Amino acid sequence: DRDATVVPVLVNHSREHGVSGAECWRLGELLGEYVASVAPASRRVALVGAGGLSHRVGSETMGVDESFDRDFLADFERGDLARWRAMTVEEIERVAGNGGVEIMNWMIVAAAVPGANAATIYYEPIPSWLTGMGGAVLRLPMPALNAERRQELVKVAHKYAEHARVAVRNVRREGMDLLKKL
Repeated sequence: DRDATVVPVLVNHSREHGVSGAECWRLGELLGEYVASVAPASRRVALVGAGGLSHRVGSETMGVDESFDRDFLADFERGDLARWRAMTVEEIERVAGNGGVEIMNWMIVAAAVPGANAATIYYEPIPSWLTGMGGAVLRLPMPALNAERRQELVKVAHKYAEHARVAVRNVRREGMDLLKKL
């Protein structure tokens, strides 16, 4: 099933006195609460936080800060983002450049899925692009099935099986009707 509802969430990091790390974290918490309240347990939901890591564009000191990027990714994997949440836009820009504030998009997603296990998929400083490129995935821990949840899943499976039986009967009936007309 590849059917998905896409809801873009855009955060303007480029405005003067941009959104703080704490505000982005709260947005992520609210987003997670909302998704949990409206998405049935059987619905798959993907949250994507897009943005670069360190990069300075259009400044005298253009480039990548690899140590910043690796520190952020290490803390992201540990789920220890408290110091990043506490940083202002100005502090991030001073250390990681005017594009470094895009890490806040990563933090929004992390806040939306508390307890998720993060893993860096790739990281590459690309000086010719003036950015550090990275990707990570957050996986939610799945609790063991208890008897109650098993029963819920059995009911869902029975419902799907019944829909399939009805669909097969309808196709068979339509086929028989076509044969009778010949």
